[in-house]
Amino acid sequence: MQKDVYTLKDLSESPVEGNNVHWMACPVIHWDHPLFRGHFPGNAVLPGVVQIQMVTDVISLIFKDEFSLVEAENIKFLNMIVPENTGSLIIDLDIKPADQVSYHVTGTLHNRQLTFLKLKGLFSPAGRLLHSSKS
Repeated sequence: MQKDVYTLKDLSESPVEGNNVHWMACPVIHWDHPLFRGHFPGNAVLPGVVQIQMVTDVISLIFKDEFSLVEAENIKFLNMIVPENTGSLIIDLDIKPADQVSYHVTGTLHNRQLTFLKLKGLFSPAGRLLHSSKS
């Protein structure tokens, strides 16, 4: 996926109970990117796969390793992200360890007025043994 559709800025953390940590980042969408000429012509919409990639990129930045979503427990796209309603986007993530390399992540992508994405899943470093919550 092309990474230049957006830029992540203002990554910050807040400790919460136990080993859990709350993280926040602010993605900036580059609406002039060629992707939006085809998705959709004259009516730009940020694809859901890009929204999930933004969350994955935040997790990769946090842990300084390339992460992947390996188990999606729940993903909901609640509103379309279009230039007219975007404003300043915020990614909020609650992260807790699942095992030594994997993390349970609950997150939202919003702009304080609208929630665009709710996500709950398991993220692991790419290429490592994966945690299985089904065992």
